[in-house]
Amino acid sequence: MVWVTVDQKRLITSNVASATMTIIEKSAGGGRGRGPQSDWAETIVAVGRGAEGFDVSPDGKEIWAANAQDGTISILDFAGKNILTRARSRMAWPGQSGSSYSENAA
Repeated sequence: MVWVTVDQKRLITSNVASATMTIIEKSAGGGRGRGPQSDWAETIVAVGRGAEGFDVSPDGKEIWAANAQDGTISILDFAGKNILTRARSRMAWPGQSGSSYSENAA
């Protein structure tokens, strides 16, 4: 899954197999050839196992990642590129309890 900001200067992608999210940002310099140069910088953030679906908050400040394999939701600070918190989903899958927890990533 990939999400692009309206100004097309930032992208987010989920990486299911590596349990990470990648934030990609356009930066000045580093390109090749003539004319204005730009390059892309990547930040990889560890979230939870099976990070697949995600959404961006309406104000664009947070990324909410659904980690299907461990039944958690990771909330990332988009600007800071780090995890704010991780919470267990209240949905109980067969063989799991429906308990919830929250883990602050301070």
